[in-house]
Amino acid sequence: MSEQMERMLAEAIRDKRPVLINPTEDEIRRKAEELRLEGRLICTSCRKPIFEESFRTRRITFGPRLEALAHLHEACEPAFQQAMDDKE
Repeated sequence: MSEQMERMLAEAIRDKRPVLINPTEDEIRRKAEELRLEGRLICTSCRKPIFEESFRTRRITFGPRLEALAHLHEACEPAFQQAMDDKE
């Protein structure tokens, strides 16, 4: 496991964020909605809470068996996509 992935998992556990194993799209959306309603859904790009119903969820692939999710405000999506494109 990469150092970056270890750090992300450690942060998720420390901050009591959910970690889903092989989630379906419905499970992902349901959990994100729960977090949003609780005020705990955080934009991966700007790190501010997402309160709007119209947010984006993107899968980020770290290898053949490991993915993470990015939840984004609609306005943050272009900058996030640009940052992802720059990493490739």
